[in-house]
Amino acid sequence: MSDIYTRIRIRREQLGLSQEELAARMGYKSKSSINKIEMGINDIPQSKVLAFARALETTTAYLMGCDDDEDTVNTDPAPDLSDRAARAGLLYDRADARDQKLVDTVLEPYDDGTIPARVIPIKKVSAPVRDCAYPKVKRRKDGFGEITVYEDQLPAAGPSSYFDAPRSHIEQYPLELIPQGTTFAVPIAGNSMEPKFKNGATVFVQSAPRVENGDVGLFSLNGAPYIKQLIVDDARHEVRLHSLNPNYDDIEVHEGDYLYTFGRILGSYPV
Repeated sequence: MSDIYTRIRIRREQLGLSQEELAARMGYKSKSSINKIEMGINDIPQSKVLAFARALETTTAYLMGCDDDEDTVNTDPAPDLSDRAARAGLLYDRADARDQKLVDTVLEPYDDGTIPARVIPIKKVSAPVRDCAYPKVKRRKDGFGEITVYEDQLPAAGPSSYFDAPRSHIEQYPLELIPQGTTFAVPIAGNSMEPKFKNGATVFVQSAPRVENGDVGLFSLNGAPYIKQLIVDDARHEVRLHSLNPNYDDIEVHEGDYLYTFGRILGSYPV
């Protein structure tokens, strides 16, 4: 039986992904991390196994060689794909939500239910690259950092037009208040994430195409932006955007929804 490192390589090749593309899905800076993992040079912490399973559209049971485990959701191997089909799949993930829906509509008559479902039954893809090209924090000699702040308040409780045409300006904060890894910041409105993130606070965001289960992130669900905690329940096949304030219900992500991840929330000001 092959080990987890070999299974990652095999599954990546089944999906037609390059090491660069898998690295991007996992949030690594370069393909060297994937190369070292596939060669067995770098160990994989338990917390990363689930992330690899999602990125490779399979299960932790498959990656760990436990295909007979009762918790296995879907260990069916990916169908053989032509080069053209594999390329079309990668281009689909790069397309915006409007074009993806158009493709879904065209292909729907051909779906006879025989193609295995993905582990997480939603179209969870990375945000378009153009939306992640944020300037880095500029470190000043006086101990302050200059950071891009997008002006439209991001709702912690509901949708807005935040991502339609975001305006921005530069603000300065003491460097010790800006969490390491911060890419940009946004103000939030609403109390659904209290007590940790207060109404009117500015949250510091690290641009990332994916966040871990349990992380608080900046998301767009079907075009509506949210700051929420990502909850993935593999046993129930559920994905939810969770509010820290118990007075608010979770937002369920349904099959066919478009969930984009813009980044993880690292902290806020005021704290």
